[in-house]
Amino acid sequence: MRLQTRPALGEKLGEGGEGAVFALVSNAEEVAKIYREPLQDEAAAKLEAMVSAGPGALAIHAAWPRALLRGKDGRIEGFIMARAPEPFDIHEIYSPRDRARHLPDSDWGFLVRVAANTAIAFAAAHAAGIVIGDVNHGSVRVGKDGKVRLIDCDSMQFAAGDRIYRCQVGMDTYTPPELQSQRLADVDRTPDHDAFGLAVLIFQLLFLGRHPFSGVPVKAGAPTEIAGAIAQHGYAYLDPPVLLKPPPAAPPLSLVSEDIRALFLRAFQPGTGYAPSSRPTPREWAAALTELAGGLTTCSHRRSHVYRKGLASCPWCAFEQAGIVAFLDGVPASLSAGKFDPAALLRISQRLVAETARTKRLGTWKTPSVTLLAGRAWRLKILAKLPTFLGIGGVSAVLTFASSGIASALLGSLLVVVAVLSANELIFYRRRRRVAKLTGEVKALTSELRNGAYAEAVSVAAHIERARLGVSQLLKQAQASVSLQLATPREVQLRAYLDSFRIGPGCVHGIGAGRIAQLVSFGIETAADLNLTIVSQIPGFGDQLTERLFKWRRDLERRFRFNPKSVDTDNRRGRRRAGLNAEEGRYFMAISSLDVQLRRLISLNDQLEVQRAALEPKIAATSEELELLHEELRSLK
Repeated sequence: MRLQTRPALGEKLGEGGEGAVFALVSNAEEVAKIYREPLQDEAAAKLEAMVSAGPGALAIHAAWPRALLRGKDGRIEGFIMARAPEPFDIHEIYSPRDRARHLPDSDWGFLVRVAANTAIAFAAAHAAGIVIGDVNHGSVRVGKDGKVRLIDCDSMQFAAGDRIYRCQVGMDTYTPPELQSQRLADVDRTPDHDAFGLAVLIFQLLFLGRHPFSGVPVKAGAPTEIAGAIAQHGYAYLDPPVLLKPPPAAPPLSLVSEDIRALFLRAFQPGTGYAPSSRPTPREWAAALTELAGGLTTCSHRRSHVYRKGLASCPWCAFEQAGIVAFLDGVPASLSAGKFDPAALLRISQRLVAETARTKRLGTWKTPSVTLLAGRAWRLKILAKLPTFLGIGGVSAVLTFASSGIASALLGSLLVVVAVLSANELIFYRRRRRVAKLTGEVKALTSELRNGAYAEAVSVAAHIERARLGVSQLLKQAQASVSLQLATPREVQLRAYLDSFRIGPGCVHGIGAGRIAQLVSFGIETAADLNLTIVSQIPGFGDQLTERLFKWRRDLERRFRFNPKSVDTDNRRGRRRAGLNAEEGRYFMAISSLDVQLRRLISLNDQLEVQRAALEPKIAATSEELELLHEELRSLK
């Protein structure tokens, strides 16, 4: 179908480098992409060929061009395509911050399913003879059910007959190393090139937005930009690290199975003996991820903590203990104001101190220390050897029966030894042996207590203390959010204004896709997030680049205009409390996790009380006998 006139356009749904996408007033199921400049030559021929060919089996996996939009001069100004029902770009799914806002009920199993569905969509494209080419964080849309759809089909590499219409563009953070220095418009892309970008997307989904080539340099001269790291095969998750090591608080590779770790190695490390053509295909990824999805288990403490079977403990609980909340158990980032309680951490800290002291008290026993008194050690050693001496003497007497003089001498020596060891010495020896036996019994009883609830209580208390330190950092962030929300109306509006400016390509000179990926990995996505302390920790962000970034924020602040009419006059403070933001939500969930662990510690201490009550009579009786033996030994000195 070829439309000669442009239909009535509605809301702008999105915008890119080539043009923008608009809703259609007359058809809610379709949208129009309008180019900034009419297409010419090969680009126009490519789009005509795509519309003529139709999507085929790719229809359910991609937003394929359906009809052309031509201007009065006949040139192509845009095209009509099906409206993708999936509401989110894939980066809004792998980003914990965005996912918490959009899908607070999601868990890691959901991310695994999205990764598998993405691989399936890539496989469908390749089966149709399509090479995606410009793989990036905005080329895949994701639905609330985890289904995905490929978009920007007009940029894909498409073959019609003997002619190949190339993909003219690409994002360097998803471009394989062999293409990093090439002009992409001159390259015939292959499915193997797509396989690299697909592996990056899968890695970002499984590891909470971390880029596999973003990390901390481990030696001088190591690349500090993602594109440079890709060109040098600087996969940050090698063990041992070669150029880069994972950034702070990155999920460990053990999160996924050995099979998937091997697939990542094949995708990212051709220099280790793998040829580029051996990168995992989309079908391989789909099979491995489907298997992973079928082998997941749920944490007993958090229903949103889903992880693969075979791990010794829940990795997400460990993250929460470090103050990092990846999944929200269905609690949206915009919690109600009543949920936020800054004093909760203090109350938990005070109870933790009390319960830790209780654990120590219940696991500590005062037992008498009975030691061998000075001056008796050598005599006890002789006494211990007495049976041996007598045995030797007896044998010697038999062998030397003819030499009565020698036998008499030996017997005389033994009599001297016996004389030295008086009756008191024998009593002392027997008491000492009893002391040793009773001391062993006390140790066994104490071990029985300590190896039960006590050992677990000590471990839980240590975990809570480490987590408490992490949560204190979350509290500082949450309190900063509260201070903004409870500040003047102007400050509230300024925060919202700055938060509407996402850090994207072109907003700051020198900040491209690679730098943006680094910023996001450190929790900086908008102008409102900019924090000098955090930015100074990111590799490659020197003084000049940092200054340009903050100058951009200052310029935005100067353009801000306060609107007093938008202030809620019904609020006695003259401002609207819109609810807690993501930082406060993370604090709330971390406090909830601490509370669960603290209740576990209290329960273990209660068990310890019962165990101690059962063992205490035995230990008390044994200790009393030890005290008496101790006094008797002192009198025998």
